[in-house]
Amino acid sequence: MLINTALCLRLLTTRRRRESSPARRVPGHQRGGGSTTSADAEGFGSCDGRSPKERPLARVSKIPWQIYTCQSMRILLVEDEHKMASLIARALRENAYAVDVAETGEKGLQLAEDNNPYDLILLDVRLPQMSGIEVCTRLRQAGSLTPILMLTARTLVEQRVEGLDAGADDYLTKPFSLAELLARVRALIRRGFAKSGAVLRYSDLELDRHRRRGRRGPKTIQLTAKEFSLLEFLMLRALEPVTRSEIIEHVWDCDFDTGTNLVEVYISRLRQKVDQDHPTKLIHTLRGVGYQLGGLT
Repeated sequence: MLINTALCLRLLTTRRRRESSPARRVPGHQRGGGSTTSADAEGFGSCDGRSPKERPLARVSKIPWQIYTCQSMRILLVEDEHKMASLIARALRENAYAVDVAETGEKGLQLAEDNNPYDLILLDVRLPQMSGIEVCTRLRQAGSLTPILMLTARTLVEQRVEGLDAGADDYLTKPFSLAELLARVRALIRRGFAKSGAVLRYSDLELDRHRRRGRRGPKTIQLTAKEFSLLEFLMLRALEPVTRSEIIEHVWDCDFDTGTNLVEVYISRLRQKVDQDHPTKLIHTLRGVGYQLGGLT
């Protein structure tokens, strides 16, 4: 009797551990037949007593590349499955990417063509109204060079070839692990840097986009992820006025609370790091307009 009781307790403990362990794979599409539970869709077990939104999403990557990956780059996610989109967007934001989400091909195409400076597009193949293949084809025909990673439940080689021939840079088949998704995101953004130039310079200010390092003259500037992204945007638009709205759209995502003064706070921090102890100030406030890097005395 004692042996049976101990065995039952052991089995019960093992079962609870399995149930409370987070899922490690992103579920594939389940269109038409079947259903996906809330716990499965959010990528977590269901036995910890908290809702998916309350449970933290740990960073997936612990590899050396994380030191200088594009942690505050801007990504467009085009995915019509709401739970899938929420899971992927949350994983990206937990890794400090700014993410915009579109649920249709037409909306995704509109966002990508509206002069939004996306560093990467994650594009589902099976979308309502306009397929991911068509979206990719139109973007390439319009001259877009933004890296595109296709997400699909398709496994046939011919179907993957169709997406690559349409202009996609890489393909990821569902279900996939978040670690693999983030690794592919980092790889594609690094390729984009190789094409566009990894180091930005204005006057004696230098920004290494690969290694996430700033320098003014001989002095190294230590920057947080958001400070780096803000300074990068200002340097890309050097000598041009940029509005507060443009900064929000590039550095933060669509869920940003525009009623806060975060932009002003980060501009102030950048001034302290970039302009302090330098007679020539580079970051300027244009009253009623916004901000500008360089060009004013």
